[in-house]
Amino acid sequence: MHDNTSVETSIELDSQPKHSNNVTASEDFVELCQQSAKLIKMYDMMAKQMPDGETKDAIEDYTNQLILAMLNCSGCKPINHDATFDSRRHTPVPFDMVDDGTPIQSFLRPGITIGEKTIITAKVKI
Repeated sequence: MHDNTSVETSIELDSQPKHSNNVTASEDFVELCQQSAKLIKMYDMMAKQMPDGETKDAIEDYTNQLILAMLNCSGCKPINHDATFDSRRHTPVPFDMVDDGTPIQSFLRPGITIGEKTIITAKVKI
C-alpha cells in the first residue's frame, strides 16, 4: 500500500563551519558547494525529462532542500531579489531566449552565489 503523506524536513545548520584552519575550511566549503551545485543541476535535468507526478515532485523537493541547506551555510548568498534578468545569474522558466535587462516578474527558486561567483542560477518568470 502506498502512502501519499508528505514529509517535511527541517534543516538546522550551524552558521560557521567548524574547522581549525580557516584556509582549509574555506577551500573545503567551496568544494562542497560546487559538488552540491552539480547534484542540483543533475536533479534539474532529471526532473525536466520526467512526466509530472510524485517522482518529479520528489526530485524537485530534494533539489529545494539542498538549496535551503546551502543557503543556511555561511558564505552562500541567495539570488532572489534582482529586478532585471542577467543570463549569468538567472534561468527563465519556461526556458526561452531572454535579453539581459528584461524585467523579472517573479522568482520560482533562488540561485546561489559564493563571493562573486554564481554556482546555481535562480529560476525566474519573465
